[in-house]
Amino acid sequence: MLLPIFRESKGKKGRISIQTNAKFYRSWELMAGQALHFHTLAPNIQVKMPVTSAGVKAIEESTAQGVSVNATVSFSVPQALAVADAVQRGLDRRREAGEDVSEMSPVCTIMVGRLDDWLKITAEKSGVSIDPGYLEWAADYHEDQVTIVYDTMWKATRRMAEHIAQGIRQERPSTTVKIYNAAISDKNDVITEVFKSKGVIVGSPTINRGILTSIAGLMEEIKGLKLQGKVGAAFGSYGWSGESMAQIEELLKQSGFSILIEGTKVLWQPDEKGLNTCIEFGKSYAKAL
Repeated sequence: MLLPIFRESKGKKGRISIQTNAKFYRSWELMAGQALHFHTLAPNIQVKMPVTSAGVKAIEESTAQGVSVNATVSFSVPQALAVADAVQRGLDRRREAGEDVSEMSPVCTIMVGRLDDWLKITAEKSGVSIDPGYLEWAADYHEDQVTIVYDTMWKATRRMAEHIAQGIRQERPSTTVKIYNAAISDKNDVITEVFKSKGVIVGSPTINRGILTSIAGLMEEIKGLKLQGKVGAAFGSYGWSGESMAQIEELLKQSGFSILIEGTKVLWQPDEKGLNTCIEFGKSYAKAL
């Protein structure tokens, strides 16, 4: 029944998944060996393997041998990225060996529904009062919106935020762009907008080789939410050392955000050239979304 679809789509559809033995989850050799066996059963087999440490190794080895994998027991962005890297390494090895990969169709199944269920049960058992919508939003929810959050000492980062927003609006007129000063905005309002946003840009001046406390506190709360599928970026101003931008980028990464472009920073107050750089940064960020 599925084989005609498989052949017509050249391997992209019409596959049937078969799972490796769950007892093998700690042994990449056993999983890869079973995957190769399953691969011989029919041309449209897709082999499911868990995204454990051993599973990631088995995924690479099986892919290099021509097996189309279905990565499962995957609940997080880091797991999915590990799968992507393993599959890419396997495909590269297969190409280098002169083998065909045109009809291979590896996939990664992110089990978001089960994670949602676990979060709801955990919140209930812990007596945590939480907006039910937050749990749905955490499962890779986003609107066509970019939220820019900053704090400032001498208005440099405020001006940068405004011009970054200008660049985003010029490049993506349909995208909603909202700007919040973390020091004077309601924290819950800011976090709600971060939840809703596809993109989040955070800025702070450098102070004592670090970032302002309002931004540090906000990022700590966002980190605990383990958001998925959002694109982050950083900006900042500085007088001497300029560490704030790199520190914010690291906090965004720890919070599960993808960093697709390098941030931007200016010395002291941004002049006309600096503000134009911010506009172009906004445009580049919008293109990366």
